[in-house]
Amino acid sequence: MDIAERRAMQEFQNRVYPDLKRKIDDAAGFAVAMEVNWESLAVPNEADIYHEFWTKIYFEPLIEAFRSLCADDVGKEALKHSLTKIEILNSGERFDENAYAFEGGVLRIDHKLSNVDWVQLRVDAIVSLLRPPTPQAPPRREVKINIHESMKEILKRHEGKQVRIHLKTGSELEGNLTEVGDEVLHLTELSGMEYYDAIVRIASISAVILRAKR
Repeated sequence: MDIAERRAMQEFQNRVYPDLKRKIDDAAGFAVAMEVNWESLAVPNEADIYHEFWTKIYFEPLIEAFRSLCADDVGKEALKHSLTKIEILNSGERFDENAYAFEGGVLRIDHKLSNVDWVQLRVDAIVSLLRPPTPQAPPRREVKINIHESMKEILKRHEGKQVRIHLKTGSELEGNLTEVGDEVLHLTELSGMEYYDAIVRIASISAVILRAKR
């Protein structure tokens, strides 16, 4: 590293980086641990572009990505829980979305000095890596019904399960189908009336709703 490169690096570290780090922390909502391999960023014979390229390649995308991820307290808490450190370096081998990896709480940015103005692409890559996964819907449980079965037979097969019963009077009961007899059934732990049971005439039932998700 020659004297021009060292001066450019030190000027960035002392005059530019502190403000960028403050913006990163403000966007994230906490002080983010960062480890920057400055020597690897200081590409030979490119001292005049350090300021612009380092800012747009390594730091602006972080600021904008964190602003997107941490728009509210929930997002800030999620990022704080998942991100422990950011490592920034330039091996000279990677760029754009391939420059990012997130493992064990560490976001690793290994980007060469190229495609300086593709800031949004880098923002999107960071957001994609750090965004919490969308909760998966519970798997459906297949409810097998034989349309030729009687109401009693259907109820009998669902003893011990939670059911909702519509009565011909228009009222509704939900509870644990404990036992099914010849003419009546026994519901326990009624929804909204947990301390009560119900004895229901099977002939008075117009419909039974069965849970289709586990």
